[in-house]
Amino acid sequence: MLKKAAACLAVVLTGLVLVAAPASAADYPVSYFGPTVKPKSGGEAGPVHGATWARGTITWYGRGVHLEGELRIAPGSGCRRVSATTYTDDNDYGLGKRSTSLKCAEGVHKFVLDVPADRPGGAGLVWICLGDDALKSIACGGDYGRGDGVG
Repeated sequence: MLKKAAACLAVVLTGLVLVAAPASAADYPVSYFGPTVKPKSGGEAGPVHGATWARGTITWYGRGVHLEGELRIAPGSGCRRVSATTYTDDNDYGLGKRSTSLKCAEGVHKFVLDVPADRPGGAGLVWICLGDDALKSIACGGDYGRGDGVG
C-alpha cells in the first residue's frame, strides 16, 4: 500500500511540474539589429561607425531585454563597446542601460547584454550604440521595437 501511494504521489508531482514549467526563450519575441537592419520606426540601421559595427538579436522579456551579438572593431578604430538602453513604448522614459566591457583588439567579439525594463510589459524600444573608452556614444542605431527586424 505504501509503495502504491508513493507511486501515485510521484505521478501527481511530475504532472504539476509539467503544467507549471516556465516559458522558454522561444516563447518570447526576437528582433534583429545591425548595419543592414533598419527599424520600422524610421531610425537608422545600426549601430555603424565606418567599418566598425554591432549586430545581433534582441529577445523581449516581460521586464527586460536580452541582447546577443557581435561587435566588429575595424583596424585603427581604437577601443569600442556596445551599450543598450530600454525605453517605454512612447520613448519618453528610459528604463535601464547596460554596456559591454571595452574591447580593443581588432576583429569580431561576441557579447551578451541583459538590460532591465522594470515595468509591466517591459520595454517597448531599445536604443543600441557603439561607444568609446570614455563611455561616449559615437554611433547609435534606431529605436528597435518588438516588431522591428523580425526574422
